[in-house]
Order: sequence, then structure tokens, then C-alpha cells
Amino acid sequence: SHNLLTSLPDTLGNLENLERLDLSRNDLECLPSTLGSLTRLEDLNLNFNSLEKSAPEVCAVTSLRRLDLSMNLMTYLPKNIGDLKNLKFLDVSHNRLTILPESIGNLKRVETFFASDNIIKTLPPAITDMDELEDLNLASNGLALLPDLSPLKRLKYLNLYGNEIISLPKGFDPPEMFVLDRNPIQKLRAR
Repeated sequence: SHNLLTSLPDTLGNLENLERLDLSRNDLECLPSTLGSLTRLEDLNLNFNSLEKSAPEVCAVTSLRRLDLSMNLMTYLPKNIGDLKNLKFLDVSHNRLTILPESIGNLKRVETFFASDNIIKTLPPAITDMDELEDLNLASNGLALLPDLSPLKRLKYLNLYGNEIISLPKGFDPPEMFVLDRNPIQKLRAR
């Protein structure tokens, strides 16, 4: 962390017993294809780098429980992000994401998902398949419509600050903590 790395050697994959890897605050533009060889890696921090591509290499590290891709330049996530079946925490905030892939719904164990400060206009219906989701931060995107989130039974915190939401879905039941400030809402529906 806190170096000037622009790339990583392929020999990184030789560190088979590595459980935590902090590569934050570098200038990484890509990741080595051997990343998938880190079969015991549970925590990967890649925040504050220069990743522009979707970083499909991270999807090969199926042992990951925590993945931080925030503060990069990514315009989309890998289509196979759903392969990370053990993931519990995912932070993709402060990127340039315009959409989330449908496979996001395969992340059944994710409890915390941060995707704030992107350019996401719509959410894929599959987001409601994230059964364990408790904390969802979608602040400062361009969301105009909110899907019915009622299938997310464990949701406790929902942040929709600074979007373009003009109405809430019929029958919307907000979680314990709900932030809706700075949206052009004109009318709230009764349950």
C-alpha cells in the first residue's frame, strides 16, 4: 500500500498461502493473470488505483470474502463477478460504473455492498437475489427508478442520497436506516 506500483509481477501467484493483500494507493492499471492462483486469499484491497478495465482477474479468486475496488476508474464490473460466491463485502464506490452486471445476484453471501458515486442509472432486477444484503449504499448515482427491494429481507441500511428518484415503488417498506436526501421526490406514497 502507498507505493507507486503500476503493475504486478506474474510471480505474485506463487504466494499461495497469502490470505490478505493490500495494494491500495498505488497506480495499478491492470492485474496479473496469476491472481487466481492465490487460493487462500480472503481480503483484497485495490482502492485508490488506476484500474480502468473490469478487472476479471479478481473473479478467479473465489476464496475472497472482502473485495475493495473503490476509487478507481472502472466503467464496468466483470460479467462473472457472481463467481465470487464467498464474498461478504464488496465496495465499488467512486468509479465510473454505468451498470451492474446481472451476475451480481449470484453474490448470495454479500452483506455489505457499496456502489456510491458512480453513474448507475438503473439497477438489475437480480440485485434482489442478494439474500444476505444488510447494508446497501447507492448514493450519488443517477438512479431514477428503484426496483421493488422487498425480497431483501435482511436489509437494514439503504442510502439513496443524491440520485434522481422521483417516486418510491408502491408498497415500499423502508429499512431501519434509510437516506433519501437530495432526490427530486415530489410525493411519498402511503403503504
